Amino acid sequence: MKKIITASLLLSTLSASAAPGSKFLSINSQIFEKIKHQLDSKPQSISSNDKVTVIELKDSQVEEVSAIIHKRLNRCGGFMAHESLLEAQEGLKQSIQTPVDPSIEYTINQQETVQAMVSDIKEENIREMITNLSNFETRYYTSKTGVESSIYIQKTWAKLAKHRSDVKVELFQHKGFPQASIIMTILGSEKPDEIIILGGHADSISDEHMAPGADDNASGIASITEVIRSLMDHDFRPKRTIKFMGYAAEEVGLFGSQEIARSFRKVQSKVVGVMQLDMTLFKGTVDKDIVLISDYTNKEQNKFLGRLIDEYVKV
Repeated sequence: MKKIITASLLLSTLSASAAPGSKFLSINSQIFEKIKHQLDSKPQSISSNDKVTVIELKDSQVEEVSAIIHKRLNRCGGFMAHESLLEAQEGLKQSIQTPVDPSIEYTINQQETVQAMVSDIKEENIREMITNLSNFETRYYTSKTGVESSIYIQKTWAKLAKHRSDVKVELFQHKGFPQASIIMTILGSEKPDEIIILGGHADSISDEHMAPGADDNASGIASITEVIRSLMDHDFRPKRTIKFMGYAAEEVGLFGSQEIARSFRKVQSKVVGVMQLDMTLFKGTVDKDIVLISDYTNKEQNKFLGRLIDEYVKV
């Protein structure tokens, strides 16, 4: 009986919701160690392993964490925000890297097709999309212009693919906030159940003042848009299904991509590759042209991306 009561108490503790106006965060443990002394609230770890630490913060402090990571560490993300402790604890389990699917071959064997599309990429198109997205006063996930900017991206992608019956572009509506994510799907011709995702976040960081987010992350969305334009103009038809995504509410804890991931897990979607583009067109690191993030990513895919850069970009 004592064991049953103990188990019940533990379960009720884990399923507890955050206090009103607060969130639980699962944050990269190394990042937490670097920034915790800069946080006014001096949060304490609720649970942790060598990769992820769970803490609780007020909503305003979540945005403080995001701002410090941007300013001090020159990067986005590094944490996910959750409504319940149980949900946050899942981050500890998911921090263990999933084994690489041995059936996926990372081979460079489409040089003629790829080179034709790479040569067709137009800098002026990317610049125009960055300018158009930056013209929204902010793309913050709860703002009117944040909602409008996602609709603009959806319409832009749909227009590029209007001649293709195998392509659809949809708004993914979220629970709890108004900004939608954008998902464009090109159905695979031979392995439609295997999915490759190219994404980037569509929101910007602030609703209190102008936040055009030209670099973070209009640049990533503009890069994806130009990839889509080239693929459509060359009538590219992939063997596997490709999904292009513009995520809502990334800056405040990956809310948009978390909900999409949960929806994929629920229907057991088979995702075999994912690549994110974030802050792609500003040289933020003096001695580096392209930076690949190595935490929570696929090592073999990263090596493949390095080879692709050597083959086609040559930097």
